[in-house]
Amino acid sequence: MLLFINAIFSYKYLSREFDNAWIVAAILVVIQLFGFLYLSKINIPKKLFNSAVIITGLGIIALVVIAYLKIPLDTLNVDRWSVIDSFWSFYFDGKYPYLASSHMGNPPGSMPMYFILSLPFWWLGELSIFSSLGYLSILYLLVYRYNDLKTRKGILLYIMTSIFMVWELTVRSNIITNTVLIMIALYWLQHSDIKNLKKSWPLAVVLGLLLATRGNFAVVYILFFMFPLVKKQVTFLQLFKFTALSATAFASVFLIIIAVYGTVFFEANPFIFHSTLFVPTSYIIAFFVIAFVLSFFSKTQDDLYFYSGLTLFSIILLYAINLVNIYGFTEAYTERSWIDISYFLFSVPFLLFYLLKSQPVASK
Repeated sequence: MLLFINAIFSYKYLSREFDNAWIVAAILVVIQLFGFLYLSKINIPKKLFNSAVIITGLGIIALVVIAYLKIPLDTLNVDRWSVIDSFWSFYFDGKYPYLASSHMGNPPGSMPMYFILSLPFWWLGELSIFSSLGYLSILYLLVYRYNDLKTRKGILLYIMTSIFMVWELTVRSNIITNTVLIMIALYWLQHSDIKNLKKSWPLAVVLGLLLATRGNFAVVYILFFMFPLVKKQVTFLQLFKFTALSATAFASVFLIIIAVYGTVFFEANPFIFHSTLFVPTSYIIAFFVIAFVLSFFSKTQDDLYFYSGLTLFSIILLYAINLVNIYGFTEAYTERSWIDISYFLFSVPFLLFYLLKSQPVASK
């Protein structure tokens, strides 16, 4: 899945600059495959590895600076930045923000907390700073877990050779950062005593608010929420109370909007926008059922990260296949770009973290 995601990014965007982009994409796949399969067997001194991580981090910061100085927003054929800009411009003009549209005519399809998290960086005037935080967090994790796991070297090489990272920083996308925030909250969930709601209520609220960034994470929540019940770590009543509080925090975001803007919310909101974006509702329901079933197949907490990545990847793959079936492969993938391949990035942090968590301890 990881190799596939970078391969489709590599070919699509390199083909706009090079005639034989498929060769470059193939080379990158081979390099990354080597990193995952064989680089772990090569002894690399800790200082050298840490230096490589630092250099990669500096490279990410350099890309942010280059994006700010050399890549004007209005030259981009991607409107992630414009959706955020139009949303907040409408809001501060006293208008209902979900009636805004980007410079490409697209509505603000994400949920309210997505825009709230982006607000400080919109104020700063450079959204690529927000985009970089997810990648820098992954690099920090690689250094932090250096002495524990072998796959750190392959993951670092994967990040260094990922075209999608360059793409995200350039177009000011923040899917990886958004997903890393969700994953941090779910990691917190795994290490919290949710039986005691007096102590765990802040976590329940945070999880509810973060779900109000993008609704597709709901399938992941099912996996992580069901696991302690399946393993009999909590009772049904304890889980219900925790989930109810989280759901209340999620719902409160929209209730506040309704209280402020009234019935116009029912005319334009992220639920309406997304209902026509991905795949038929019956398919989405099926994925919720699948996530529920997978929670019973997860033997350890680490398995949850794999199944989360797999489920998110599968949802977007089905969405892509659906669009290919409608428009044809070339129009859907390259010419008209009906498929937003960036949605595949939702699965990347989960899959990378699974590799970090699941591999055996390296011998010293």
